[in-house]
Amino acid sequence: MERINGYKVIDDYKQIQKNKGGHNLCFWLSDGKNEHFFKVVSMEAQMKELFYSILLLENEYKAVENDLAIYQGQYGVLSPNYNPNNIPTIKMRDILEKCKNTKKYFVQNIFSVETINEILTLYTSEIRKEYPTKKTEVLMTFIMQILLANIDCRTENIEWLIEKEIHLSPFHDFEFCGMNNLNSFAFESYYRKYLLTYNTLTTYYDTPEKTLQDFLEYGKKEEIELLKKNLEKMQEVKTKKIIEQCEEKIKRHLSLTRKIKLEMEFTQNLRNVDKIINGEYIAIQNPYVI
Repeated sequence: MERINGYKVIDDYKQIQKNKGGHNLCFWLSDGKNEHFFKVVSMEAQMKELFYSILLLENEYKAVENDLAIYQGQYGVLSPNYNPNNIPTIKMRDILEKCKNTKKYFVQNIFSVETINEILTLYTSEIRKEYPTKKTEVLMTFIMQILLANIDCRTENIEWLIEKEIHLSPFHDFEFCGMNNLNSFAFESYYRKYLLTYNTLTTYYDTPEKTLQDFLEYGKKEEIELLKKNLEKMQEVKTKKIIEQCEEKIKRHLSLTRKIKLEMEFTQNLRNVDKIINGEYIAIQNPYVI
């Protein structure tokens, strides 16, 4: 397929009517065989969507395969529909909305993964009996947001697909990855809105580094070991190879500045996480509590 300056030309794709989620300028498109989601975002966001998608897929994590595309003069990111058969889904937002008035699930120092599994079991039992919960999948969602420094893992983006078993959707929406360092952690949780800080399910915001420290304090040994195991795996990633694969995919070279920025954001965050795990950095409570 033709590319212009790295962007796949998709003007022949047809728009179709589907829920667009929270994005303002986006389209569901069909190439005649498959459905795709196209969103118009900044150049920096485009590069992050491409970089982190390839990084995760190359390291055997479940993620959407993003590409750069141009549609009717608009530049953005093209992703395949990860649910083409319209399998029933449940979003984290819906689960927490349904259960938010149940005080049991809003007790301080409760591990959110344990809690979400309980909620999920109750929620799905109303639709179909005996869904097995996937605690490790939920925990991996939390861990990956830490390792990728994704400050925009909204409850809208965490979705379970309901088949014979229930499983989480692939990782997607990477435009806010690599957003923090020890000098400028964003004042919000890795999960926003009804969201999952590690030790509580409340609506107040916390700093990401404080959320991680809570995880290390309250988490079970095997849960913390899973974090460390995936941190070590990410530390072995050859970022230059990932950059090369990005360039190969879009058939053009990235600028030196762009390469350095992508690599530094990813590796710096891993160093920050490592420092927090080893007690070399002490987080403070977010003073801006909602």
